[in-house]
Amino acid sequence: MGVGTVSAVYESALYGTENQDITAGTQTVPQDLKFVFLELPDTTDATDTWSVPLGRFGIKRLLGIKGWAHSTNNSVVITENPTVTVNNNLATITVPAGTDDDKRVYLLMGV
Repeated sequence: MGVGTVSAVYESALYGTENQDITAGTQTVPQDLKFVFLELPDTTDATDTWSVPLGRFGIKRLLGIKGWAHSTNNSVVITENPTVTVNNNLATITVPAGTDDDKRVYLLMGV
């Protein structure tokens, strides 16, 4: 498949309040925690890269990414660990080594 640019399948925002009391003490919670779900096509291969313009989804700082692959389309789902780099608010996701021609679903979290 190679390099591609994706847009969100689903995006959501969670609004917290600052200085919530958590059992270990007071902790600052991000005000605008955002989630972006990406679904890559079943032609996605290991080591492909995908670009995500974070600003399009209101994300200024990426906090993390989780990934899953469908080893059998829409059936068997396995966890995988993609790598991501951010430059000028453009996230570049690299699919980890493994299998080719699998649908991938990634969850990006940021503020």
